Amino acid sequence: LVELLSSQYSINPWNVQIGIISSAKSVIKGVGSDITPDHLSSIIELIYKGMENAKYSVVRNAALEALIELIGITRETGVLEPHLPKINTQLEILSKDNAVQLMAEKVKHLLEEHLSKKAKTG
Repeated sequence: LVELLSSQYSINPWNVQIGIISSAKSVIKGVGSDITPDHLSSIIELIYKGMENAKYSVVRNAALEALIELIGITRETGVLEPHLPKINTQLEILSKDNAVQLMAEKVKHLLEEHLSKKAKTG
């Protein structure tokens, strides 16, 4: 998708990636707490498509920001849990990148906090 759009419109690939991730963030804001499992799957897919083979930390950072927003709106719904293995795998990869390591650690911490609250209330 990124290669297709960047070559067809002569746009830098990382600009296309940022655009895809920004689209995911717009959907997150638009849907808000009314998020459904279908919305969530689509949003996560957009985020991963956006950061796929990202060469620049700005793209990975944007993806992490989108995940933070996603965690924020899904805290009460429980729809995030089925996606945690994939998210955790991505966070492990991203935490090895010095440029976004702190942001990845922040997302990991938010997920852990989210799960511990779920365990206490669930």
